[in-house]
Amino acid sequence: MLIKHSTALNASTVKCAKQSGVSNEQETLGDFVRRVANEKGLSQREVARRSGGLISHVTVGDIINKNRGDVKTETLRGLAKGLGVTEEEVFAVARGKKPEDDPDFLKSRLGLLSLKFDKIPIDKRVNVEALIELLDREVERLTKK
Repeated sequence: MLIKHSTALNASTVKCAKQSGVSNEQETLGDFVRRVANEKGLSQREVARRSGGLISHVTVGDIINKNRGDVKTETLRGLAKGLGVTEEEVFAVARGKKPEDDPDFLKSRLGLLSLKFDKIPIDKRVNVEALIELLDREVERLTKK
């Protein structure tokens, strides 16, 4: 099951600029997590599993449904790992910045690659996404203890 869209808003939720490039609307951390998970076809449980135990599916759900105000650094790291995005990107979102406006994100090779990937039309991302999945599995294999 994919993560469902929630329309609940919380004024204290951290915001960031939408990554789609189509809109200048603000996107909450929860909206970012939901969007990335949906784009990758990941459930809340799958995001938690891919985090390597750093976060639970309940934590993912709480962030998406805006039931968490302050999100700890370790939780953001777990989200990055679980979603298969860079820590820099998640931290930029949590700070309320567009990743491309965050100097730490721009210094990251993966960050720059992510920006290039975002420019590929969604209907043409299939081959690149397959390569990313292959790379993700290889990194997991190499980093297992």
